[in-house]
Amino acid sequence: MDSSCTAASYDAIADHCFMTNGGPDTVITQPLVGSVAFLKFQYVETPLEVFMAGATKNGSVARLRELCAEKNGIPLIIKTAQVKAAATQLVGGLPANLRYAWLPIRGCKEKKSLCHWPDNIKVTDGVFTEQDFKRFLFDSPTATVLGSDGVIMLCNEQNSSAFSVLCYRNTD
Repeated sequence: MDSSCTAASYDAIADHCFMTNGGPDTVITQPLVGSVAFLKFQYVETPLEVFMAGATKNGSVARLRELCAEKNGIPLIIKTAQVKAAATQLVGGLPANLRYAWLPIRGCKEKKSLCHWPDNIKVTDGVFTEQDFKRFLFDSPTATVLGSDGVIMLCNEQNSSAFSVLCYRNTD
């Protein structure tokens, strides 16, 4: 067993596994019928770079993935105050009439408490509360954007304005 491998994670958006301190050539996976594995993981925080990808009027998760992938990233999932602050600062630097950026949050149509990230974790289980959500007028929300004030706006997936896409990539 390679004792230098301290953690593994799966990114549901990008469909990638990430290993820390263990190279891909040292990792072997295979199904073992009738076996049970007990694993001990140590959390190692991976430094993230939060950035903006191109602007689009199409806020579908597929389109967000495409735009982030063009810059070797994936759509941003905000689960810490530090990442929220970095994202809010980026959005605040946009032109005054476009201070919103797409997020991959879905499931908000019925209730704000049902909003979830692509990994199915509820948005309100992290740094956001139900009070952090607002709705654009006359919209039946199918998508979300982050405002420069740190508020999540519920909006349509197809929008009349082109917003930038919030993305991240690991810096390791």
